Amino acid sequence: MEERYLKDIAQIKVGMSISRMKEKISEVGIEQKVITPRAIQHNGIKDKELEIIKIKNDMINLRKTQKDDIILKTTSPFDIVLIDEKHEGLFYNSFCLDITVFSKEMESAYVFAVLNSKRIKDKLENKVKSFRTTPISKKDMDQIKIPFLEKEKQKLIGELYLNIMKKQNTWEQLVANEKEMVEMTIFEKGGIW
Repeated sequence: MEERYLKDIAQIKVGMSISRMKEKISEVGIEQKVITPRAIQHNGIKDKELEIIKIKNDMINLRKTQKDDIILKTTSPFDIVLIDEKHEGLFYNSFCLDITVFSKEMESAYVFAVLNSKRIKDKLENKVKSFRTTPISKKDMDQIKIPFLEKEKQKLIGELYLNIMKKQNTWEQLVANEKEMVEMTIFEKGGIW
């Protein structure tokens, strides 16, 4: 099967450190939400975990997310999120990589599915365990190989993967709700008997 290096199909940008983004005088600047590793969980962005900072006016147009960007948390467990309309225009910190697919032959959702695969995540985990304890770098991601399929197949796989994620999130939420009901019954109502 033909493969393409990620660097040949996508631009990979490293986030900025939050200290570089922050205003020196906190009363001045523009409030901006920042994606931090803590905000990337289970292939989604937890809005409550976004950091809000004031940024310098001259930095307002730098390194913001766009729809269909793929944000990778560079520390284990290497959670990945595909940016939707709701999360466009966010900054991301230096523990995140922004992967923007520029190849007209590749679908962002497909690349997202490949990067989320067990095979790729295991490669990233092994790289960290084998060589160092530092985060995954842009250079590490440049060398990831993406299987090349026909555009229609990529589109189908991307859609299937996004649907699977929705189902998984729904089931996880159902389980969390049931656990919460049990705990409320135990601790707030004195037990079920």
